[in-house]
This record gives sequence, C-alpha cells and structure tokens, in this order.
Amino acid sequence: MSNVRSRRAVAAVRAAVCAAALAAAVSAGALDPQELLARADAVRSEGREGIAHIRATTVRDGKPGAPQDLDLYVAEGERTLCVFRGGQQHDRRILVVGDRVWLIVPGASKPVPLSANQRLLGGAMLADLTRARLAETFTATMRPLEESVDGTPCGVLDLTAVSAKFAYRTGVLWVATSDGLPRRLRLSLANGKPARELLYLAYAHEQGRPLLTKLEVRDLLVQRGGLTTVLEFSSFERARLDPTLFEPRPVR
Repeated sequence: MSNVRSRRAVAAVRAAVCAAALAAAVSAGALDPQELLARADAVRSEGREGIAHIRATTVRDGKPGAPQDLDLYVAEGERTLCVFRGGQQHDRRILVVGDRVWLIVPGASKPVPLSANQRLLGGAMLADLTRARLAETFTATMRPLEESVDGTPCGVLDLTAVSAKFAYRTGVLWVATSDGLPRRLRLSLANGKPARELLYLAYAHEQGRPLLTKLEVRDLLVQRGGLTTVLEFSSFERARLDPTLFEPRPVR
C-alpha cells in the first residue's frame, strides 16, 4: 500500500472511531449541548479564513430557477462578503461586518445599508445564514427524548439567542445520534413565528473531517406556494484575505 493510501486509510479509521464515540455521547446525552453547536458550525468551514464557492438554486412554487454562482469570502471578526458571479446580478455584493449589512451594486455611487427586516430577504439572508456561528449566537438545552428526521434518529436541542440584537431569537437543532452531525435547524423570530428551516442534506469528508456540501434553506414566512434555496458548496479555498475587501465601498 502506498504512503498516500496508508494515510487515507488511517484518516478514515480515525474518523470512524471519532464518529462512533461521538454518536455514543450524543445518544447518551453526555455531550455538552454547546459542543454540538460548535460541531454544527465546523461542518461549514471550521472557522477558516478563505473563499467558499457555492451554487444557489431557488425553487419557487416547485419550479427551480436558473442556478446562481456565489463566492463567499469569510474572515475573522464576523466579516463576510457574498459576491454574485454571472447572470444579471454579476458582481452584486452583500457585505456583512458584525451587525451591519450593505448591498453593493456595481456602478452605484455608494453601498446601501440594509435594515434588520431587509436582512431576512434574498442574498442578505443567505449571507447571514452561511456565516452564522450557532455556538456564539445561542445557548442550547438538550431535550430528554429523541426525534426522527427523515428516518434518522436525532437528539434535539432548544436554542435561545444570547442577545436581543439577533434576528432569530429561538431555534431547534436536530443532531443525528449516529454521527453527531446536524440534520435540521429551525429558526424563529422574536414573536415566536418560524422564519427559516435548514436541512443539512449531504456531507463529504476532508482529511477525516466532515464538511457540509449541500444545504436546503426553506423560507417559512412565504404564505403561498413556498420558497426554497438549495446551496451546493463545491469547494473552499484557504486564503489570507485583504482587509479592504470588507470595507463598504462602491464597485465600478
């Protein structure tokens, strides 16, 4: 066996052992709920700085629209820049820095600040959800009984926002007892109304670590027909990003 194959085999065995141990802990309720939130965060980018390449497909009334490619620049300090690639919205940008969000339209004289309500819509909503750090945003409490998500037994966590500044004040996270990975997340507004449901549809493994490759986001505020966005994470490039990327400035 070559050295490369040997390393891959060792990584696979190590991942299987870790998954089995984690599954036992989840099933027994022995794992700290905040650790489960941190693990749910890690399946996206493990907190790494760099660029995620995403393909987004919006499905309205059961009819899929044209796919939209996105580049998501992620850096420390709660900084995210979502750049649309191709199509009519090419180079349109959503910039998120801490609690502030701007829409940047190519050719416009200046970025447009978005209100809290506007952040719940379209590209701003996707930028917010894909960068969200559950472990920093919510405290979690494990329910005593398991529930099933599409036939998968899951531990259930009730989430409460640590601050009133967050758009989503409560949530429920379903974590598979088989591998400790998130399967469903439902987020609600301050009035208790469910707003978003996220379905974690597919994972891949990179050096023995699980990474999310497909996420479905359901808009629960749409009263008729239904609105769903499917995000496919094709790759993630580690990179040290220029800080000026996250400055609200016009794009020519």
